[in-house]
This record gives sequence, C-alpha cells and structure tokens, in this order.
Amino acid sequence: GRILIELAATVAFWTIFFRDRGLAPLMLDVFFSLSSIFTLLLTFYTTSALLGVGERPQGYMILTRPLGRRGYVLGLYVVAVLVALLMFGLLSLLTLIFNRPLDFSVIEFAKGSAPLVLNIALVAALMTLMSSLVLPNSLRLVVLAILAVTLYSQTWHLSRFFRFIEPVQSVLSWLIYPPLRAFRLASERTFSSGDLLVL
Repeated sequence: GRILIELAATVAFWTIFFRDRGLAPLMLDVFFSLSSIFTLLLTFYTTSALLGVGERPQGYMILTRPLGRRGYVLGLYVVAVLVALLMFGLLSLLTLIFNRPLDFSVIEFAKGSAPLVLNIALVAALMTLMSSLVLPNSLRLVVLAILAVTLYSQTWHLSRFFRFIEPVQSVLSWLIYPPLRAFRLASERTFSSGDLLVL
C-alpha cells in the first residue's frame, strides 16, 4: 500500500505526457528528458517517505533475527531504489506498448536507461545520507552547505564579498558533474570515451 502514490503518479505522468494523442510522434530524446525529471523527483519523494516511516517506531518490523543499523538503513535505501526502478519500468512499458517512440531501438533505449538508473541510485543515496538515521544534525548542515555552494555558484558573483568562495566552488563543482552529465547522457545518448568514466 505504500507505493499507491507512486503508481498513481506514474500512470498520471504517462497519461499526460506520453499517451498517443495523434499529434507529433514521440521520440526517445523527449521520452528520456521528461522521464529523467519525473523519476528523480519520484525517487526524492519515495526515499523521503520511506525514511520518514523508518525513523518512527511505528514503522519498525518484527524480524526473525537481529538486524543492525547498517542493514536497516541499507534496506530502506534498496527499497527506495527498487520502487523508483519499478515505476520507471512501468512508465517505459506503458510507453512501448501504447506509444512506441519513432526512433526506438533496444541499444538506444539501454544507452538512455543506464545513466538514468545510476542517477536514481545516486539521489536515493544522497537522501539516505541526509537522514537522521545516518548523520547527526551538524553534519547534515555541513552537507547542505556544500551542496548550496556547489549548486548556487552564480549567486556568489553578485557581491565582491563572496569572491573567496569561487575557488572552493570550482573544486566542489566536480561533485555534481557526474549526475548532471548523466542527466544529459540519458537525453542525448551520445557517449564519448570520457562519458564511460562519468558513469
């Protein structure tokens, strides 16, 4: 019952964006551009919801053998990734059955799916890291500060006071290069030699 929201959201997303309406034919770049955004948002929600349940005693389960914190957190992470992957699989299946992209091929679909799947795993890992089950509040604030400096690099140019942050930002920007490049790879599906290192 905990994945009913994800199921409804996936079907609704397919109905709005990928259902055949007799207009322009669907292409793989459009499919992966839109589904990448949707699956990452869905992963964000699913991981947050599962960790919210996992952090409350009401969400605990009776187990037949002892399970430590590592196994418990890893279990929540794996479930979040599996739910997101299943929803992406459902979205792909509905699209392939009812409105197959004009330029569909198995190889091209696999090339677009690989970076998308890796980004799902990465977003779920980041959300799990930010959970109170893993990091205390002080370290969570440090991670958020690093992400803020990395993601909002353009705002530091508005004031001369923040010029000292630019070297730090340029170093930290390498942390988000792989997921951003993987997001582009899912849409374009044109791999160079360096892109394999990104994956």
